[in-house]
Amino acid sequence: IVGRVTDSQKGEPLPDANVIVRGTNWGAATDVQGNYTIAEIPPGKYIVSVSLMNYEPSSSSELNVKENAIVVLDFKLKFSKVEPIELK
Repeated sequence: IVGRVTDSQKGEPLPDANVIVRGTNWGAATDVQGNYTIAEIPPGKYIVSVSLMNYEPSSSSELNVKENAIVVLDFKLKFSKVEPIELK
């Protein structure tokens, strides 16, 4: 599974986003261009999720990964303003 994670408004790449295959230990972080690669996933049906601080998390619909095939999955994340927590 390969793809790119970008900001939905500006289209800018989002480095250091966490991309995981749900229910597994497989995942990757995006590079400075927002690209990621999760290699050697056995054939099957999977859901991929992405998260990054200050952005709303996102998930794919169910993907059908086939043997020796590349699945391209891009995400556009929506900025979510984080309110500061007031410590008492």
